[in-house]
Amino acid sequence: MMLDELYLIQKKDVEKATKVLTRAFHEDPLVKLIFPNSEERKIFTPTLWRFLTKDGVNYGEVYSPTDKIEGVAKWLPPGKG
Repeated sequence: MMLDELYLIQKKDVEKATKVLTRAFHEDPLVKLIFPNSEERKIFTPTLWRFLTKDGVNYGEVYSPTDKIEGVAKWLPPGKG
C-alpha cells in the first residue's frame, strides 16, 4: 500500500483513533508495566493515546488504512518529536 492510498487522520478522527489505540495496546507489556491494574489502564491510557494522536495531527502525520480508522500509524519529522 502506498502512502497516497492511506487515509490522513484529521482532528475530527482523534477520538476514533484514541479508541483503536486504547484497545490495541491494552495488553501491551510496557503499558501493563506502567498501569498494572486493568481498570486503571482503561481509565488512564485513553488520555495518553489522545495526546499522542493530537501531537501527530498537529506536528506530523497520522494515517489509517481507511476513514474507518482500523489502525493508526504516526510520523513526526525530525525535531518535532
